[in-house]
Amino acid sequence: MCALVAAVSAVMPVSAVEKDGMVYGTMKIPYAEFYAGEGTSEVDAVTSATDAKWKKEALVGGTYNNGDHQILGVIYNVAISSSDLAALGENNYGFVESDSVPAAYKEVSVKDGKVSFSAVKGSAEKISGASVSFATSSKYGDYQASFKDLPSFGTVYGIVIHTKEGGEYAMRHLENIWRGSEVAWSVGVTKTEKHGNTLSYKNYEDMMGQTIDSFTFITENGSYTMDADLYVPYKFTNETKVEGAASGSGKTSVSLSGYPSDYKKTYSVEGLDAAVSGSTITYKNAVPGSYTLTVSDAKGKYADVTATFVLSTDETPVSYKDGKLAAVSSASDAANFIKNIATVNVNGTDYAASGKRAVKIVAEDGSIDTSAKSGETAIFTGNDTVTVTATGYNNPVTFTIGAGSSSAEEVKPSEDTKPTGNQPEATASNVVSADKPTGTSGAYTVKKGDSLWSIAKEKLGDGARYNEIAELNGIKTPSKIQPGLVLILPA
Repeated sequence: MCALVAAVSAVMPVSAVEKDGMVYGTMKIPYAEFYAGEGTSEVDAVTSATDAKWKKEALVGGTYNNGDHQILGVIYNVAISSSDLAALGENNYGFVESDSVPAAYKEVSVKDGKVSFSAVKGSAEKISGASVSFATSSKYGDYQASFKDLPSFGTVYGIVIHTKEGGEYAMRHLENIWRGSEVAWSVGVTKTEKHGNTLSYKNYEDMMGQTIDSFTFITENGSYTMDADLYVPYKFTNETKVEGAASGSGKTSVSLSGYPSDYKKTYSVEGLDAAVSGSTITYKNAVPGSYTLTVSDAKGKYADVTATFVLSTDETPVSYKDGKLAAVSSASDAANFIKNIATVNVNGTDYAASGKRAVKIVAEDGSIDTSAKSGETAIFTGNDTVTVTATGYNNPVTFTIGAGSSSAEEVKPSEDTKPTGNQPEATASNVVSADKPTGTSGAYTVKKGDSLWSIAKEKLGDGARYNEIAELNGIKTPSKIQPGLVLILPA
């Protein structure tokens, strides 16, 4: 007896809370052992390829790691008898005593040297007033459930998905649980997520074809269960591809392979008047932009499959004028171009127009925000060259603008080079001679509707060489060339 008392006091400080023969504290519990008490299948530790997320408290609060990108399990409240704690000795899962009895905990038992953890003891409440949306595609796996209006139950230590068929599936931080309000998982169709992390999917493969009837959130205050009714459709590896084509009315080809024999295909393309027959999509009156073909199973057994494609045009419906992108004619669709802007390049640096790190440079009305910043850094510095690229439009719009100015800098020709008679005035710093200088390929007279990009594409075979034409001819405002201007073309 004296030896036992000595062993206990060596592990448990006298300040530890003890009630009914149980000692309370926290332990570092590996995921597999933590979830075993909840009746789920065994799960592994989580390895992260990213440098910071595996240790970021806001994302993985309540977990512990190996110091090198691997999350091993959770630090959770426990209740253990003094004798069992003594029996563990130094192998006590990093036990740290508590100064009060926790609201929720797992009971720890030791038998024949084997440690086991019970299901969570404490309050078990039903969640009401919350909602869940379910997607069969995700950047983080094959399925994703996203929750709204969850109660404020503090740190989420784990989530268990239950199915009507009796399945119990454990979710882990980072790979599956995102900030306690989203869970995603793989069944093996998607094997890596967006950051390059390899996904564990073996324990989730048999979830396909089952129906999720509830989610249980394990928190510091107990467990909270939310009812659901979500069928998990079968997914499969496939190749679904649609070729890009011209906008307007026309046809494009679609190829489908890898579909199960009992997949009854139906087709739809949102926002497009289209019909699919065999391997051909026929469409009418399509504006330039990105479209998504959705292939669905009429019987509902399988998940939808999608493929994105672009219908494009060589026409550019906007030009830069008075501080904004404006329609070049009454018939042009400037709004569609602006809606489809993908990137804005300022002085050689691309800025995404949409997505997580988007920078809003072009407003919905086409106005250019010359006060825009990337983080805390100003984008516009003075005399800036801007190139706007839009999805579905093959030719970008390029112009020069001065920061803080409402219109592009327009450089007037000097007195001795101004055109005379009825010749149109040229917006350039000089009007060059039509003679062929050394190292050039000849002269070209600008026609109505020309742009430096279109001239470079037609005459030099590469639209990106418009800057060479501008530099050779001393043109400081590439978007302002006028019909009648004579240009010398580079070799």
